Amino acid sequence: MFLRHKIRRKGGKEHRTWSVVENRRVQSGRVVQRQVLYLGEINDSQRAAWSRAIEAHIFVAFLAYCLMVTLKQRLKALAPGLTPRAVLEKLAAIQMIDVELPTTDGRMVVLSRHTEPENDQRLLLQRLKIDLPAQPPPKITAPVPRQAA
Repeated sequence: MFLRHKIRRKGGKEHRTWSVVENRRVQSGRVVQRQVLYLGEINDSQRAAWSRAIEAHIFVAFLAYCLMVTLKQRLKALAPGLTPRAVLEKLAAIQMIDVELPTTDGRMVVLSRHTEPENDQRLLLQRLKIDLPAQPPPKITAPVPRQAA
């Protein structure tokens, strides 16, 4: 993904419009480009922000790819027959939540908790030699200042 601009002249003025574009390799082996998002006319700071966002997106996609390849290799050794997608779908039901409890003095007790795995999830985690972290201790936040009415 990258930014592409087009210059158009209208009424003696030059207009530069921007789009987010991606390259895709098709079955024939050739590369085609596709406009993902039309941004229109943007200023330099907006262009820099979009460039950073695209770089971050590519980095996250690369990390996800690395994790999928690593999981696939681990499954090959520890649980042949399972696919990374099946494992992720099974483990996706384990959720992390923050329970916020207000106190009488204006502070907040925050309990970060993950759901306990079901038996089949527990078996899968054991097979993959993955231990979930212990439930973290509660956090107590500072009092929230009251606003004058």
